[in-house]
Amino acid sequence: MSHLDSVAVIRVRGMKSVLHAEAIKSTLTGQPGVKEVSAFLNENQIHVIYRSDYTTTKFLQDSIAGIRYDSLVVMDKPRIMYNRPMQYNRMLPPKTANIYVHGIMCLSCVAAIQRQLTKQDGVRSADVSLKKKRAQIEYFPDQVSHQDLQELIHSMGYDARMEDQVELEICALSIEVPTCASVVLRHEKELMKREGIESVHISFMTGKAEVKYNPAVLDPSQIAEMVGYKSTVDEVELGGTLELMVA
Repeated sequence: MSHLDSVAVIRVRGMKSVLHAEAIKSTLTGQPGVKEVSAFLNENQIHVIYRSDYTTTKFLQDSIAGIRYDSLVVMDKPRIMYNRPMQYNRMLPPKTANIYVHGIMCLSCVAAIQRQLTKQDGVRSADVSLKKKRAQIEYFPDQVSHQDLQELIHSMGYDARMEDQVELEICALSIEVPTCASVVLRHEKELMKREGIESVHISFMTGKAEVKYNPAVLDPSQIAEMVGYKSTVDEVELGGTLELMVA
């Protein structure tokens, strides 16, 4: 640590989301003399560690104004006198957010999302599952909100929904199954093991199946494939219920 290191605490008007914070951080990071930039959304503050022999708080404010944010320097002092908020101002315990991510297709998607999440201030850990199509994120709510995390994932081109925001859907299938209760029971058990399936009812008497599922994880064509028969799907929307004719 240089004796010339200083810390500026800058309040930024209009910094309301992760995207805003990332834009400001990106603008300041890499500027001459700037060593570290942290964003604290709940306080609308940017903390900048900088070399006082290379730059000034006026230059930092001008840089922020260049991307159309108003700012006010509320503190500027030598770094040796600075107590990082993440050390003394974290009063709330960490929380866990489960966010379903639609559009994850490969391990590269997983790595990209996980990398962006772990770079975000306030995120303690992030685990993204390709199989479950879900991101499990441990975060500090005084530094970042679950809405911010959703918005960050959405900004990467993925549909992101909290676990409690996902409405389960029902699809009805017409299937050809042997008239045997044990076979039907086996199919129900196999389907219930799949991620995203909430309930299954198959009737061998009528050749019908009703499956309640999480649309953030599965789509009707995938459910039809899980039945285990070679099939083609004719999908028709009927009042929110998908009728799947499986031949």
